[in-house]
Amino acid sequence: MTFIFDLDYTLLDTTQYKKDLIEILGTTEEDFAYFKKRKINYNVEKHLELLSRYDTREIFFKKNAEVINFLKKIDNYLFPEVKNILKKLSRDHKLILITYGDKDYQELKIKNLEIKKYFKKIIATDQDKSKILEKCNPAWSGLKKEDKIIIVNDKLDESLTMQEVLGKNAEIFLIRGPYSKDLKKAKHPTRKLKELLEIL
Repeated sequence: MTFIFDLDYTLLDTTQYKKDLIEILGTTEEDFAYFKKRKINYNVEKHLELLSRYDTREIFFKKNAEVINFLKKIDNYLFPEVKNILKKLSRDHKLILITYGDKDYQELKIKNLEIKKYFKKIIATDQDKSKILEKCNPAWSGLKKEDKIIIVNDKLDESLTMQEVLGKNAEIFLIRGPYSKDLKKAKHPTRKLKELLEIL
């Protein structure tokens, strides 16, 4: 069995991560909206660059150092059950991580994560995940359409497009989170990550 995991809001408590990052940067949620309104994937280094226009050099370097230290401790933002679940699954199953966003920023986050050792393949992309999967072949992932595939994600629309590409053997395990909280009547019920072990 192959499990394709999302990162943000699925394995990572991105809500708390974001709150703490905002505090370090001395900014507000509106600054993040700046990127969203312009359809730019968020990148903390680009954010620091924008803030540098208003901060003194001393404050800028202080924030930069704090962000570097913050990212080194990103494991603290994994949901409590994540390490145990991935460890157990990786013994007998293939795990793949595909995360969408600013590629450099996502790779920076992943670099500091201890759990990266459990994945056979890790992809950070600024493209739709379905497009990445269309390109997949055994050479880079060992992923085959005849395999049973579980898509572990908090976004239903994204999961559905991935399922369409992967074929009839792909199932969606929709994680309960801020992007799935309004899907009570959806065909796919939202579940807690710890329930993943129950389907084996």
